[in-house]
Formats: sequence, C-alpha cells, structure tokens
Amino acid sequence: MVVICYNYNMMNIEVKILLLSVVAFFAASCDISKQYVIGTDRSYVITRECGSITITGATIFHEHLFAEINGEFSVTPSALRLEVSPSYVSISNLVFFFNDKEINDISSTLHINGHEKVSVRFDYSSEVAFDKKNVSISLSPSEFLMCANKPVITDTIKIQLK
Repeated sequence: MVVICYNYNMMNIEVKILLLSVVAFFAASCDISKQYVIGTDRSYVITRECGSITITGATIFHEHLFAEINGEFSVTPSALRLEVSPSYVSISNLVFFFNDKEINDISSTLHINGHEKVSVRFDYSSEVAFDKKNVSISLSPSEFLMCANKPVITDTIKIQLK
C-alpha cells in the first residue's frame, strides 16, 4: 500500500487517524498462522529403514498437517485415520496435497523416493460453539504411510493447537 501525501500537516485529523489505523492493522496482522504441538514439540520425526518423515501442523485459515518425507515410502491418502476430541467436533472439507498440488484420486497410492511433501487441509465443524485450543487430533495407526510394506505410524500421535 502506497500513500502519497504532499503536506501531512495539512490533512484533517480524521484522515490521519484512518491512515494510522490502516498501517497499524496491517502491521499487527502479518502473521495469522498458529502452530500445532505434537507431543511436546512443534514437529514429530519418525525414522525408519526407508528414511525419515517430519510431521508438523498449523492453522492458516484452515487446519493443515504436513509430512516432509525423505526416503522411499508409499502414501495412501484414503487410509489416513484422524480422530478428533471432543466428540462433538468433527473434520470436514478434507483435501490432500502432494508437493502443494491437490490430489484428486485419494484412493491411489503415491510412491515416494527422495524428498517430497504431503499435506492435508481440513476444517473443524460442530453444532455447538468450541475453542480450537481445546480440540486435539489423533493420528491413529494406519496404512497411510508405509515403509517396505509396513505401517510407519504404529502408535497414536496426539496433535493440539497451542
């Protein structure tokens, strides 16, 4: 935003307040994302003989979970098991991405060999009001991420907005 003003002192007080309010609004709202905490950290690293996977999450208008994958893995989006607590909150508008490109066929299996990113974007929905800070997501064991035909996620991973 560019504002050109030849004589700032000649402007009326209402215009000065408006300009200062606009500048303050944009300065205060630059970072709208909030990070998720996985366990006690902002990321969760899983290492297997196939390589490593780093899981992170953030809320940026929608909820996002990211998996940075290094190595040789397979990913089947339709096998993802996310559970939400409290029970009156559910997940809606689930969309998967592979290297920031939307995956249209979530039943297909992606074969990864190298450094790739898989992410999921979703929303929370509920019939009653709730605070996102009180919602937790559990990433349950499944065949979503596989290494040498074995599931990578073998224990439930709890994720929460902090």
